[in-house]
Amino acid sequence: MKKILICALAAVALLSTGCKDMLEEEVFGQPTSEEMLTNPENVAMVVGQAYSEVKWLHDHWGYWGIATLSTDECINPQRNSDWNDDGYWKGFNDHTWSSKDLSFEHVWQYSNAGAILCNKVLEQLGSIQETLDPAVYTRFAAELKVLRCYYYYTLFDAFGRIPYLDDYSSENVPQSETWEVWNKLVTTLETEAPNLPVVTDENRAENYGRCTQGMAYSLLARLYLNAQSFGVTAANCGVEGIKSDNDFYTKCVESCQKVVDSKSYKIEDDFFTNFKINNEGSLENIFVIVENGNASFDYRDVAGKMANKLRITMLSLNYCHQQAWGLIEKPWNGFCCPPDFLAKYEYGVDHRGACDSIKGTHGCDGWGWFLGPVYASDNSMDTLVMDDKPVIKVRVIDGDTVWVKNPDGTFFMQNNKKVPVKDTLANKAVITSNIDGVVCVGNESHNYGARLLKYEVEKFGVNKYCENDFVLFRYADVLYMQYEAALRAGDNTTCAKLLADPEFQKIRTRVGCTPYASLDLEELLDERGREFAWEMLRRRDLIRYNKFAKGAWLFKPAEADNHRDWFPIPRKMIETSGGLWKQNEGYTTDK
Repeated sequence: MKKILICALAAVALLSTGCKDMLEEEVFGQPTSEEMLTNPENVAMVVGQAYSEVKWLHDHWGYWGIATLSTDECINPQRNSDWNDDGYWKGFNDHTWSSKDLSFEHVWQYSNAGAILCNKVLEQLGSIQETLDPAVYTRFAAELKVLRCYYYYTLFDAFGRIPYLDDYSSENVPQSETWEVWNKLVTTLETEAPNLPVVTDENRAENYGRCTQGMAYSLLARLYLNAQSFGVTAANCGVEGIKSDNDFYTKCVESCQKVVDSKSYKIEDDFFTNFKINNEGSLENIFVIVENGNASFDYRDVAGKMANKLRITMLSLNYCHQQAWGLIEKPWNGFCCPPDFLAKYEYGVDHRGACDSIKGTHGCDGWGWFLGPVYASDNSMDTLVMDDKPVIKVRVIDGDTVWVKNPDGTFFMQNNKKVPVKDTLANKAVITSNIDGVVCVGNESHNYGARLLKYEVEKFGVNKYCENDFVLFRYADVLYMQYEAALRAGDNTTCAKLLADPEFQKIRTRVGCTPYASLDLEELLDERGREFAWEMLRRRDLIRYNKFAKGAWLFKPAEADNHRDWFPIPRKMIETSGGLWKQNEGYTTDK
């Protein structure tokens, strides 16, 4: 069985069940109450129910959608009549969103629901604490508190001033200031991380998809690295030992080093091992959303078992991939990588980026982006046969020279010369020359764009959606966070050590790129963009570099201030809070 966590989730009682009833119901095979109280595996199953809301994090209507589409790494153009939705998706790309937008309401509700669920299970666990081995209680209570931290982190990352509940009995409470939320998260992680298991070869399977020391210290490092972008200072953070802003970076370095010292993880030789259909074998992935490709959207399959599904690749692929690759579900022909972001990859070298062909039988082995168009001009499919199976052939425009144009209709110039289509990466993802505003025009342009193939596609498979587990934390991020924090802190020793470390350099060498002899902050930002594209890290990276609200890309102009570094509190939540919750600075009721 691929997913141990899914098995655990399938076995738990309904949330509406009280603790006493939960213990009395025969939901664990036929254990007695006494067995339930003393068996760590059964306790793990009870704790497992708290993970059920994690599934929403990678939904395009949820956290993944707002964290990705609001950056320079992703755009969702209207394609003829598709994906218009009265300009809803356009609003995220050009930063004209509103507090009425449904995605914000979803994020608020889902993340809060997950945190409340953790508190519920903590209460249940506490009611039987006296019957448990103290070590068992400590371990699983720590797991629930760290998972609650992650739920709250996603809410905090989006909205800043949020209500923070650490018990199940509380009703609505006032919003906490950003530094107060940050302190609660950091304090909890520092306290509880040592109580979680260190992943080893022997226990890796049983801890797969669950909070571990590696996950907790990775999240802690993320909080320290981004402290100042959260509005936290040495004066208001409330953490002992932080006397200057540089101390945040030192703490980040230390947190990352704890992950390194655990020897639980390694940089995979093949970048795409982390994103394969059966990517539970990756030693680089620290924390994932466990998936099941046959799942319905309510997280349960027809058998009633807990399940999930990866939809990001389906969001991006063209309709005709269904026929060409034998997919059960028709792709949605939506999200793409904008050309300016795609151009950050070293064309023809960086395997995370784009190439002229598809390698392998699954359509994604070795290449991060599939370049459109995927139809010939006469709307016929252009296919080739590989391993006796038809696959899409990337169509490169040739014949008479076609010149690259900017969105405003002017010629794209390089070294004071016009650039032909065939020589430019940007034009192979010809999203710019076929968009009016963000509206594609014409028949063929309906199919343009650089499509995500970071996650392997199950061609000619049996699942409606892909079964790849969605990656939330990777070891590569830990090493890059450590380097950035050391660089910002002036810790040249740590920087030099990392540059000399083959594991650090493998992040580049494994994708065909030259190792770094040196690495400054600006290049690191670009490298993080290439490495972690569509992994929900780009928005916070840009905020940390002061390039989110004040940055400019494609159809988004530079903004006058940074108030859009935070998303607006959903209007519905404000209206139902009884006056406890106020809108973020810079937003009106509707904006």
